Order: sequence, then C-alpha cells, then structure tokens
Amino acid sequence: MITIDNTKAFTNVVSKFEAAIQQELDNDAQAKGYDNILSACAYAGAPNPFQGESKLFVTRRGNVWAYCYQELAKVQSGKRAMPTVEQIISELPARVSE
Repeated sequence: MITIDNTKAFTNVVSKFEAAIQQELDNDAQAKGYDNILSACAYAGAPNPFQGESKLFVTRRGNVWAYCYQELAKVQSGKRAMPTVEQIISELPARVSE
C-alpha cells in the first residue's frame, strides 16, 4: 500500500491514477474499434446501429468514475489504505456485454 503524507504529493498521485483509469477506459473502447471512450459514448444519444453498445460504454464510464471517487473518499477518510494503480484498475467495474 502507498501512504501519502502531503497534499501536493497526494494530488500528484491522484493525477496518475486518473490518467491510468482514463487509459483503461480508452483501451476498452479501442478494443471495440472506437478511437477512445468519448467516441464510444458519442453514439448513445440517437438511434443508430451503435447506440446499444454506446450506452454500455456510457454506463461503464459512469460506474468506473463513481467507484473511483468512492474509493478516493475512503482513502482520504482513512477507511482504506492508498491502493496501487494496478489494484484499483483490477477493481474497476466491467463493461456489461450486449
């Protein structure tokens, strides 16, 4: 586990986590042929052949960030030790298949 004692160091670590989590979401979208998570989510709003899959990406993206901020709050309150990037990535909610 990682322990962070000062605010600047904590902010830097959180930024690294955010980048790694964003990359994980982008990788998931790219594995299905999209440029990134944003393009995968862009098809959700209107009827089209990709709408169903796009809604799944939107749901995953929301679930992932909600989970991450929930876990960050646990770290900040002392209820959880700072996980490694690899740990938090392994804990992320999966995208539900169509």
